[in-house]
Amino acid sequence: MHYFYTTFRAKILLTWVFLIFSMLFCFAQDEAKLTEAIQRGDNKAAALEAIKLGKVYSEQKRESEALKYFQQATELADHVNDLALRATAYEELGDAYYRTNDPSKAIRNFNISANYHAKLGAAQAQTLVINRIGFTEKNKNKNFDAAIKQFKKSLQIAQQNNIFSSQLKSYELLADAYNGKGDVANAQMYQGLSSQLKSTPNSNKIDKYDNELKATKEQLEATITMNETQKRSLQNRIFAIEKEKNKLGRELTLQADSLERANSEAQLAETKALAEEEQRIRIQTQLYFSYGGIALLIIFSVFLFSLFRSRNIANKKLAEQNIQIQKQADELEMRGKDLQKEKEKSEKLLLNILPAKIAEELKEKNYAAPRHYEMVTVLFTDFKGFTSIAEKMTPDDIIRELNTIFSEFDRICKEYNLEKIKTIGDAYMCAGGIPEPNSTNAIDAVSAALEMQQYMRVLAEKKQLRNEHYFELRLGINTGPIVAGVVGESKFAYDIWGDAVNLASRMESGGEPGRVNISENTHDLVKHHFDCTYRGKISVKNKGEVDMYFVNHKKWW
Repeated sequence: MHYFYTTFRAKILLTWVFLIFSMLFCFAQDEAKLTEAIQRGDNKAAALEAIKLGKVYSEQKRESEALKYFQQATELADHVNDLALRATAYEELGDAYYRTNDPSKAIRNFNISANYHAKLGAAQAQTLVINRIGFTEKNKNKNFDAAIKQFKKSLQIAQQNNIFSSQLKSYELLADAYNGKGDVANAQMYQGLSSQLKSTPNSNKIDKYDNELKATKEQLEATITMNETQKRSLQNRIFAIEKEKNKLGRELTLQADSLERANSEAQLAETKALAEEEQRIRIQTQLYFSYGGIALLIIFSVFLFSLFRSRNIANKKLAEQNIQIQKQADELEMRGKDLQKEKEKSEKLLLNILPAKIAEELKEKNYAAPRHYEMVTVLFTDFKGFTSIAEKMTPDDIIRELNTIFSEFDRICKEYNLEKIKTIGDAYMCAGGIPEPNSTNAIDAVSAALEMQQYMRVLAEKKQLRNEHYFELRLGINTGPIVAGVVGESKFAYDIWGDAVNLASRMESGGEPGRVNISENTHDLVKHHFDCTYRGKISVKNKGEVDMYFVNHKKWW
């Protein structure tokens, strides 16, 4: 037993010695390849070998040796007219500095890599490296503002190039950075944007950089790990195996054909004998049953005749009953269709009056409980000088014009997830964040307001060309808590109440035609997304002086 244990320990020791020598031998081979590439002046091959050695040392947690080879790879890559190789080398060097806790050098090398990716037009790779810069600022330097700046830069590039995955990642990183900074409002906003983007249909846009990166890595791996002699040897081996496989396949096919022919001949002989026996038995059986069959046929014919007569009489009565039943069924079906049409009309009418969730609650419980909302954005519009312009138009023209404009407003509200509340004459009122609360209703409402004013400008230009009367739109927005509910019993109406509604109305009356006038409450929620101009204060009953802002346009930076 002691001998066995001693021998087993010796084998383990020899195995470890063999593995260590094998590893050293492999390293020696790779370093020899690197040295050989440098001596023959092949900087590209040398850079690739240096990157390979750096990765191997990094996997073994020997970061100082890995750092040395990554530095050598960048120096060699700088002498090669290959932007992709330079980008890869500097990115690996940045990662190495990150692992060795040298964030300033990591950021510097990540920036160089990002610039090379930008020159290549590899937008997704550029966003990934910029996110690494932000990640380093956040985790190593604890500089949340610098990290947020980098994540926003990555988000802008992703939006410009329609890169779905990079946009989603930037939203998540921004939410995490703002959360670490203690800015809960912005953290929740970006988390909400991330959730909305995940629900987008999605979703099936092609990522050019993934294909490019995959092909480059495959080419790099093949170049590093296999020389031409090995490739040729492997190809010859594959050819020999396929040749043997094809030969064996032909032999098996011939054997199968031979067995199939033999089985077919035996089955044919057996089938012939069985057929002759069956024929003999069939003829004999037919003789036995022929006479009996004739007698039974006569008896059966008499029975069928009597049965046919009685069945015929019953069928006539049944047919008459079926006709009556079918008429009744047709009448019921017509009534059912009419009832279904009426039900669909009533449900459609109810949905035109109330939000879907409120309408469903009203149908189930015969009432809809009022609800309090902490954050709702209210939008008011009306037309400047509507009365004086309307006096110059016929009633049909006024109704037709308002219907055209308000139908377009309805479409815009639906696009930006706003709920239309009501119209009063030439005034239009809608709100975001009801009946389903969300964290983006302020952004949605301002985006919808800009699109409404743009629509009115285009409509005015067309009217001016035709020398027709046109309307100018005043528009005001405010964000705050409200109460929403259904009023009335015979004629339902979904409405909202609260100081936030009154202040939104004052924003509209204090605005200017063609502009989007918002309160300070709304401005605090959208100032990072829209370019705004402070325009002063307005006196509000029970509120005092309230700041107002004009929204100029959406920010793209």
